[in-house]
Amino acid sequence: TGFMTNTPLEIFTMTPGKRYRFRMINSLASVCPAQLTVQGHTLTLIATDGEPVHPVNVNTVISFSGERYDFVINADQSVGAYWIQVRGLGECGIRRVQQLAILRYYKGPYTPFTQAPTYDFGIPQGVVLNPLDAICNETRADAVC
Repeated sequence: TGFMTNTPLEIFTMTPGKRYRFRMINSLASVCPAQLTVQGHTLTLIATDGEPVHPVNVNTVISFSGERYDFVINADQSVGAYWIQVRGLGECGIRRVQQLAILRYYKGPYTPFTQAPTYDFGIPQGVVLNPLDAICNETRADAVC
């Protein structure tokens, strides 16, 4: 919609060399799917809706309202700050709905050196879990169903 808030961004601080488990809960109050991507990091999916799954590495997770995904992020990149981007898709894509946060390494800067991603120029998606254009009976290098 072109509106921005001045709310401070959430910062998740990680210690280099450690692994962190995150639980993403899609609590959007709409029918829009949400796309989560963390700049420069792989997400190892370990559970969906509280049920363990065979671990799978992805770069982006697309979820629908009410879904929960547990994933692990390894703090194995250069000490710094990285963007976390959540984009609304479907009907929310028309309004360019997005939210940003920061993944920060301990003793690193509080703000990424790269420019903040925009809705249209976001973080590269890489391998996507649940892509909207998925045909799940075909194997794709860029998608996991």
